Parts: sequence; C-alpha cells; structure tokens
Amino acid sequence: MNNPPFVRILVGRARGSALDKDAASFLRSLKDPDALFSLPGAMILKDSRTTRAASVEVQISGEKKKLHIKRLNNKGLIYTLRYLLIRSRAKRIFEKSLQAQERGVFVPTPLAYLEERFFRVLRRSFFISEFITDSQPLQAVWKETTARNERLTLIHALADFIADLHRKGHFQRDMKTSNILVRRESGRFTFVVTDLDGARLFSAVRRSHRVHDLARLSASFLLAASATDRQRFLRRYLASSGISEDEVIRFSRDIAARSAQIVRRQIRKRKYGSEAEQSLRRFLNLYPIRW
Repeated sequence: MNNPPFVRILVGRARGSALDKDAASFLRSLKDPDALFSLPGAMILKDSRTTRAASVEVQISGEKKKLHIKRLNNKGLIYTLRYLLIRSRAKRIFEKSLQAQERGVFVPTPLAYLEERFFRVLRRSFFISEFITDSQPLQAVWKETTARNERLTLIHALADFIADLHRKGHFQRDMKTSNILVRRESGRFTFVVTDLDGARLFSAVRRSHRVHDLARLSASFLLAASATDRQRFLRRYLASSGISEDEVIRFSRDIAARSAQIVRRQIRKRKYGSEAEQSLRRFLNLYPIRW
C-alpha cells in the first residue's frame, strides 16, 4: 500500500494522523477529542461501555462536512496488555479503510485517527470519517422494502455487492446488517460497508471466508428473511462469483451450520433481552430448512 503523506496531529493528550491538512487543522483546534461529541448539533448514535459514536456537521476550511465520530474505550486488563503491543482499533480501521478504498471497495472516507496513551497504555482511541448521508442500515431498508419486485431488486443488488467484495479480496468477518449501509438512487440500491476493524484483505478470498461472511449475514437477518429470499440471494451470489450452481446445496448446508454456531454463541453471551433471545432460539429451531 502506498500511503499518502499523512499529517501528524496532537489533540489534547491524544496523538494520531489526519488524511490532509484541513482535517488536521480542524482537529487541532479542539482541546480534547471528546469535544466532538459536545459540538452543536452532535447526535449520539451509540453509547455503550466499549463504544461511543455520533454524527455532527462541522466547518472544515469553509466547507460544511458531516462527520462520523467513534470513540473506542479500553475494555479491561486483557485489552490493556494486548494494546501495549499492537495498534489500536481506531488506527486499524483507519488503515484498513484506506486499503479497501485502494481496491475500489465502498467504505466511508477515513479522515483521522487518534490514540490516547499513558506510558504506552492505551486509554482511548478515536476514528473520524465522513458520514454517509441519505443512507440507512440494511436491516431497516429490508423491513421497508415489501413490494415483491423491489425486494427482488434488493436481493440481487446485495448479492452482487458482496460477490464484488469477495472478488476484490475483501473478507469482512463481521458481515451483519448493521454494518452495511444502503442508499436508494433512482430505483437502484447502492451499498457501503462499515466497521472494518476485523476485516482482512487477501489476493483471493477462500471458500471458508465466503461461508463465514454469508453465515454472519444470515444470522444477523434472524427471522426477517424467508427461506425463499435466502435461496434467491445465494443463487445470485454464486452466479455473480462465477461459482457453479451445483454448489448451492453444499454452500447452503455449510452456511446453515456456521450460522447456527454464531447464533448459539450469541445466546451464550446472555447480553440480549428475553424477546431477542427468543428470536435467536426460534431461528435455531428452523434449521436446516432456513437455507
């Protein structure tokens, strides 16, 4: 990868890099990266023990830009020790976003990352990117798309998009509906993939990678997609990937088994409400016919 000449920045006690001088100048004007969450018009999108995310519109060199800010907190002792030796999640997302763009993968444009460390111990890290306007998470679009022809268009477009990701060597690893943004443009659907923390880039995506991504996507849909929808998606994905239709049954079986493993792991975590856990268990009871 030929990195552009990043601009080193210091914001409060956090150090990092910005993509260009304009972004660097804006961030340097802040006393602390957390000030981004308190700017006028900032909208908190997520606020958990490990992650805080928001969108906000700012002026950068006289131009209005809508930003997406993500703060990634230290999760505890194990992660404290781990990040003594490796890059922060924010830095990894920043670098992987640039690598994905080089391959023609549609991702939010990364603007900067920041790491706050004390004697090498990582306390917080921040990832700042451009906000994808006029978009919705895939799950929301799926629920709204009820007309048969429109649903079929969405299924085919999504299958083509994921096949294209894999053709470009992009293994998402966390391919769930909340990590795929959808835009509607003149009756067409276009997609942007987000949260590249765990993504991997290869010269070629192996079959096991394909199964993992498709199973993760299947599990995230839970009961929203019918068996017919899933079969249509898989057949289109195989056709777009240049894989023989004879592989449909084999792929269906392997994706179903992997999806079941993912859902069982989610149930064991016990971090879901009773209604969500009931849906997860119902999803398991539908196997093997789900695919």
